[in-house]
Amino acid sequence: MFKTNLLSMIVLIFIAIICINKEANAFDHTTRGEPTCKDWIKDKNTPTEKENVSWIAGYVSGLAAVLSIENEIDLLKNESINNLFGWTDEYCKRHPNERISGPAEDYLFDILKQKKHVNSIN
Repeated sequence: MFKTNLLSMIVLIFIAIICINKEANAFDHTTRGEPTCKDWIKDKNTPTEKENVSWIAGYVSGLAAVLSIENEIDLLKNESINNLFGWTDEYCKRHPNERISGPAEDYLFDILKQKKHVNSIN
């Protein structure tokens, strides 16, 4: 029961963070949401890069928290954020029209697969 309540709380916090990050002005036609891979590559070394990096870091942290609880594995333990950024760079070069949640999810599920394999050996 504690796991279920904790999971629900993490999901709600994650949703709240996403909602807070959205701009509230309904008349503004330029909102910052999930960037595309094209944005990720184009915005390298520009002020907008920080927004893209923050978005993907938050997304991965929230999703990793949920997956870690579900699988009883600390997914991001001993993982460098730079690994995620490199993974995203390579993915986005191959899939420029996709959103950056694609490489983020692939990255986490790859880690999950590796850590489950290691745990099954031990």
